[in-house]
Amino acid sequence: MPKPKDTFIPNTPDELTAAWVGEALRGAGETCTVDDIRVEPLGGGVGMTGQTVRVRIEGDGAPATAVAKFAASQAQTRGITESYDSYAREIRFYERYAERVPVRTPKYLGADYDPGTHGQPGPVVVRIIESLPVGVKRWISRNTVKYLRPTKRRYALLIEDMGDAGAVSGAVGAGRLFPPFDDRLAAAVRGLTQFTVSSLGMLSPLLPLVVFMFPRAMGPLPHPMPRLIQSGRFLEAYLVTLVLLAVAAILVTGASDVRNNWLVVWFPAAFYLLLRIKVFTDAASGDRGRALAGRLHWFAVCLLVIALAVPVGLIARGAVGPETCRKCNFFIPYGDLARSLASAGFTTGTVVAEDRPNQLAGNLRRYFPKARLVSTRWRDYRPPLSKSDPQSATGKCLVIWLGDGGGGALSLATKLRGAPIPDDVTRRRVTLPLPRNGDRRLTWSYLVMDGMGDCR
Repeated sequence: MPKPKDTFIPNTPDELTAAWVGEALRGAGETCTVDDIRVEPLGGGVGMTGQTVRVRIEGDGAPATAVAKFAASQAQTRGITESYDSYAREIRFYERYAERVPVRTPKYLGADYDPGTHGQPGPVVVRIIESLPVGVKRWISRNTVKYLRPTKRRYALLIEDMGDAGAVSGAVGAGRLFPPFDDRLAAAVRGLTQFTVSSLGMLSPLLPLVVFMFPRAMGPLPHPMPRLIQSGRFLEAYLVTLVLLAVAAILVTGASDVRNNWLVVWFPAAFYLLLRIKVFTDAASGDRGRALAGRLHWFAVCLLVIALAVPVGLIARGAVGPETCRKCNFFIPYGDLARSLASAGFTTGTVVAEDRPNQLAGNLRRYFPKARLVSTRWRDYRPPLSKSDPQSATGKCLVIWLGDGGGGALSLATKLRGAPIPDDVTRRRVTLPLPRNGDRRLTWSYLVMDGMGDCR
């Protein structure tokens, strides 16, 4: 591993100085002096693999603003990104190739980083992995991420500020359920694909099992009893109408995010499949009828095994989850986190939470039932302020996020308040261990302010 540079390189937004910004600008060919800088949150921070801030520059000949980019604050995200050498590659792109590509890119204003090598395997290791069985390769791909660790390399990139990243991301429909019209066709294709995959997920494993054990039951059936005809026609009409309405809604709105838990309306499909099996088996007689009766027996056994496997799997997940989980959604100590927030002075008001990678807002609702929760994940939805509750006028403004970044939550809180966050507000941190895994700890950063604007 090459030695790090002896020169100062800011590794986080807090380490950025006017002297370094001036040197970076002059190194990129700018003739200027920098007297002072002010760092501000930039954009939503959603989906980023690093920290991005806006820098307001005061000086002679310097640009009024610039965008500074640093490595991610979360260890796992940084380890994954460094394994591809992405931070250094981005800097080299701006240094060497940005002016050559036939698209508009931000102007390069300076950068510096420590030398090093990426963590990608060499050709010999790749050939060895490719020769392994499929199951082993899948295990490697699932578990490699757990062992990636960040390096101590420092990265700092300064580029042109091309405007409000929040406005840009909103213009292209980022983080929105209903994107703008220009992007609606692509969104509709994604939505239809997700609808198909999610529908198959909701009907599994019953649908594959029926197709495998009773394939002829999915074709034309013998004439059943009148009561079964009426039930079958009703279920068929319901399912066909559901498909048509879902497809029409996706095409019209351009909804690109269709999830399994939204498709609980598919539950009558199970009764429809069982109805077809009944009609098919009742019409058989003789040896074929006895064979189908035996098949029904094994079909029932398979359903029983699946039904028992679900609670067993949940119990096993709860037993080993804290040691093996990635996002650990089911093991976050939200109760301890809520008590820490309450001890810091927040009891009611508005919570602005950065809901990645965990759903902070929804899980804190249990502990602050009278609070108003706003999520960076669903920016288009903002619950109204309570007009009937007198406490809403004196509530606090809580901004919380996981790790050290918080650009999305801070930006949204600033917009809700209608004013910048005061410099004298203390940024606090709380670190809590996961249950039954004291070696694994999570750290949240948060601000508690007096209510103002729509954040109260």
